[in-house]
Amino acid sequence: AEVRPTAHRFQASVSTFEAAIAWDPQAGSIAAAELSFDLAALTTGHPRRDREMLRWLDAETHPRARFRLIELEQIDDGLLAHGRFLLHGREQPLTLRLALSGQADTLGVEGTATLDHRDWDLPRIRTLLVMTVDPVLKVHFSLQASLPEGHTIANRE
Repeated sequence: AEVRPTAHRFQASVSTFEAAIAWDPQAGSIAAAELSFDLAALTTGHPRRDREMLRWLDAETHPRARFRLIELEQIDDGLLAHGRFLLHGREQPLTLRLALSGQADTLGVEGTATLDHRDWDLPRIRTLLVMTVDPVLKVHFSLQASLPEGHTIANRE
């Protein structure tokens, strides 16, 4: 996620997560998907900022985030993934823009989304009465998955 405070930008990332993607070989597309992660795995590379971020997210009370796919919509340059995102104990609708790629038995999924953290009842971040963090966050993710044995991207049997 890209975060934009008044004076500069920084990125937060998570590299440990759980993803379950059900592949429909007849349609040659994703039938269902869910991705979740512990907020404690979210890092900016700066320990003090990470502690503040986890406190702000109330990670002790609400330790996990989850996106659950509801529907995929084909658009000119890819897909829209409509789903529900759970954060801070609150589930809200969220749409991700996806691009699928793959070779043989590997599926690649890249996506972006824009979300406003106030939709999840998270307070606006303001420090020293001067620096304010933009409540609109840009999220980017990239996943690679292996298809079940006997199935390939081109195999639609």
